[in-house]
Amino acid sequence: MKSLDIFCEIIDNYGDIGVVYRLAKEMKKLYKDNIEIRVILNRLDEFKKLNKRVEDIQCQEIDGIIYITEEFLTKNICTFSPANVIIEAFGCNVFQGYLEKAKEESSLLLNLEYLSGEKWIEDIHGMESLMGAKKLKKFFFMPGFSEKSGGVMADSLFLERKHKVLKNKTEYKEKYFGNYYKENMLVGSIFSYEKNFLPLIEALLKNKKENMLLVMGEKTKESFQNLLKNIEVQKLSEDEYVYENI
Repeated sequence: MKSLDIFCEIIDNYGDIGVVYRLAKEMKKLYKDNIEIRVILNRLDEFKKLNKRVEDIQCQEIDGIIYITEEFLTKNICTFSPANVIIEAFGCNVFQGYLEKAKEESSLLLNLEYLSGEKWIEDIHGMESLMGAKKLKKFFFMPGFSEKSGGVMADSLFLERKHKVLKNKTEYKEKYFGNYYKENMLVGSIFSYEKNFLPLIEALLKNKKENMLLVMGEKTKESFQNLLKNIEVQKLSEDEYVYENI
């Protein structure tokens, strides 16, 4: 049976665990019962918010995928066999005891990096990173938007949802936007770290359209809340606004 270990170090927000969670589910869907997948996490707080079935325990199985903590791995490294293929998500640190075993027992380690539109990633994608191991080979996987990059990872569940929404646009607009949505309205979503969104708001108010922003994530919401506390928007005409500090 094939085996895959994915290492994920959650720093903040939901980007790290979000990508790894979707990747693990897609690999399980693709290979079904012919693969054993384990995800090794440094903590569970963000994961519990993404999936309500996640418990505050060190080792658990959800939808055929085993999720374990780094602490569990460290305690059980003597009886822990590394997978055939390992994914090191976003340059996280793989436990040294595990890595030493993997150099002797595993075949492939992929360093999965962040999505980028920069040209330089084309030179790095697929490049080998020498490890001094007899068996284990390590390569860089650089997601990007060109044919020379690793491409954009879009899982099948996302594509299915997208197709369903496109076929039933009116239904979903009414369900999620209610009376707020109007034809030709510009709708955008924002998910980010803390940021000053005042330049964005100013630009949107000049586009001669009605705009709707879907603000997601705690850090993004906090940024908008702080922005709205410190400014007052006064409408002067149909397409002219002024901001005043308060």
